[in-house]
Amino acid sequence: MPTASPLPDSESERPPSVASENTKRPKGKEETFEETHQRFTGWMDKKLKKQFDDLVTEKGASKTALLNEAITLLLHKQERKPYMRQK
Repeated sequence: MPTASPLPDSESERPPSVASENTKRPKGKEETFEETHQRFTGWMDKKLKKQFDDLVTEKGASKTALLNEAITLLLHKQERKPYMRQK
């Protein structure tokens, strides 16, 4: 059984790159996905993974987008950083 990766499975699933104001790139040049994201490995309860995979399928969203949203909300709940609504 293939293991799930927190990163998108294909180029088409990747969210659009985000331009940063604090880069040394020429104006108008957007950062690449690899420059704005970091790959990681972790363990997840099997029941949670099944529910997560079902949600990914239901919403048609990438695992990366859903994990980023969930972690943003968790950090807000734990008062680690301000909540910023995702676009």
